[in-house]
Amino acid sequence: DHPNPVAQLREVQNAVEVPVPLQQGPVVPSPADPLPDVNEELQVAVAQTDPDIARFEENSTRQALNVQTPVYGQSTHNLRRSARSRTPTRRAQERDLLDSNVLLGLRVRLRANEAVRAFSDDYVEIHTPKLVGGASGSGTNYFTLKYFDQDATLAQSPQTYKHMACDVAILERVFEIGPGFRAETSNTHRHMCELVGLDLEMTIKAHYHKVLTEKEKWLGRLIKEKYDTDFYILDKFPLAVRPFYTMPDPTDKRWSNSYDMMIRGEEMVLCAQHVHDPKLLMERMDELGVPQESMRNYIYSLRLDSLPHGGGGIGLERVVMLYLGLGNISKSSMFPRDPK
Repeated sequence: DHPNPVAQLREVQNAVEVPVPLQQGPVVPSPADPLPDVNEELQVAVAQTDPDIARFEENSTRQALNVQTPVYGQSTHNLRRSARSRTPTRRAQERDLLDSNVLLGLRVRLRANEAVRAFSDDYVEIHTPKLVGGASGSGTNYFTLKYFDQDATLAQSPQTYKHMACDVAILERVFEIGPGFRAETSNTHRHMCELVGLDLEMTIKAHYHKVLTEKEKWLGRLIKEKYDTDFYILDKFPLAVRPFYTMPDPTDKRWSNSYDMMIRGEEMVLCAQHVHDPKLLMERMDELGVPQESMRNYIYSLRLDSLPHGGGGIGLERVVMLYLGLGNISKSSMFPRDPK
């Protein structure tokens, strides 16, 4: 009965947003004829809401506010990340960055891409195939599929392609930011089946520790500024635990010219000098049972006066997780893929 409804609305000083789940609602079509005495028309469409999603949003909000409710596991949140981002609590976190580990992880991940390119101005960025016919990484757990009438795998890393790019193509220094796929069943806080790798490779004109210096340019300053401490490096890994393309230590065949960079007690970067002699490479493949036929193009490329080269790979999501102390690698990925 207020004489001026608009003025009545303006008198409201405080309000509380209460989400109302809608099970179903009508769709209001555009009128056939313009409404009389109305300058603007408003079309409203109300879509049906899935009851299960509505319940998930409500319970996610209660869980964040420590209200007694069924607890959803990390895998459930991973599957329903879009729904979780619509909860009032998540929206508040996105506005104020209050305990928003997922949002922070995603932003840092994007900034990491920019940082790598900034530090790599003397490197050439390449893009390599992800649908390959043979071994492409350090492990044996590959996703397999049919490539027409042939067997193929999803690339674990751009390992052999970056070797050929910096060596045979005479680019000397190359890097790639791209996806890798690993058919691992490890349900841990630091494993994913699909990841983003930061890989680089360079020719070596002195000692293989030169590769270490290049990696320090990328990560050393970042770690130093954050923790006021240096990360540590484990050098000379046993050759038995390294991939077939890792160069053996020429003074002692039990060891390899490889090292890991560690932070918070976990592996962050794996680097090594890589075998550039085709005869030695084939010997290593035979020792580890790697079929030479699957690598024939790579072996052939090494016969073209191959130069010593080395490099390494960084798992982007893992670095962000360790750097921010997120506790779970899925929090540094927008749409994580794990065995579940």
